Amino acid sequence: MTYKFLFELFGYKTLELKTIKEIKEMEWDFAISNTRYFAYDTETTGLNFMKDLPFLVIFGFDKNIYLWDPTFKEATEAMYRIIKTTNKMLFAHNAKYDYHMMYNIGSPIPEGIELSDTITLFRLISACDDDFQSMRLEKLGEKYVHPTAKFAGHEIKKLIEHMKAERKKIVCSNYKLLTGEKSTKEAWETFSNRVRFITEYHECFDDYKEPNYYDAFKKDPELVKKYAIDDVVIILEFLDKAGSIYASKYWDYNTKSIDNRTWKRENALIRGIAAMERNGFKVD
Repeated sequence: MTYKFLFELFGYKTLELKTIKEIKEMEWDFAISNTRYFAYDTETTGLNFMKDLPFLVIFGFDKNIYLWDPTFKEATEAMYRIIKTTNKMLFAHNAKYDYHMMYNIGSPIPEGIELSDTITLFRLISACDDDFQSMRLEKLGEKYVHPTAKFAGHEIKKLIEHMKAERKKIVCSNYKLLTGEKSTKEAWETFSNRVRFITEYHECFDDYKEPNYYDAFKKDPELVKKYAIDDVVIILEFLDKAGSIYASKYWDYNTKSIDNRTWKRENALIRGIAAMERNGFKVD
């Protein structure tokens, strides 16, 4: 089996936005498109929805994917402007988290945009809850998009494991240097157990930090960009396949229409729950 990035496999156009001219190109691509929905994602410095920040924003529709640095606010504003000219939904995987990320950079998603979550759609069209299936985006991609959907994620993990080994080697070498008798294995065990067993040499490990996706981005930005693009490709390709499944499952023969009541309620909850997470809520 040939392993390629999904955006290459499915023939997506990709464009990194750095100038107003490139924003205009994105707007022109939209003007000539016939999109049914939008998708976006953020790559972030960590998983704390209050403190961490995105370092990449990725946006897609039809066979077009765009990405930019979040400090380029004109691009984010253009994304919102495009979506608001339609009544189409904006999808993300675990949409509430990405909603927080856009809020954290001072570019909150406008109220007029309907947010939707691919996790919700996955749960509505499948028995994933009953079968205890993983709801990770890559797993969804393997099931609905392509068997090699995890390729980009594997490449990132390999890079992170390499960085982890490099950092581990440095701190263990420092520990061995100070003790003069500890093996690398024993040094790492001391680090792993540092909460239970604080030694006089524990300061050797103070500078150790588990590498994350932002570290990977600083090491190999092009690889992380390709990985991020593939995430949005998975969302768009999944939506292409899931739409007909959803329509068939929720078709109401009495009204001759699709019953969207549960779907609409779930979408409306995204902002409300996010607000409660950020601010708490009053209890009588």
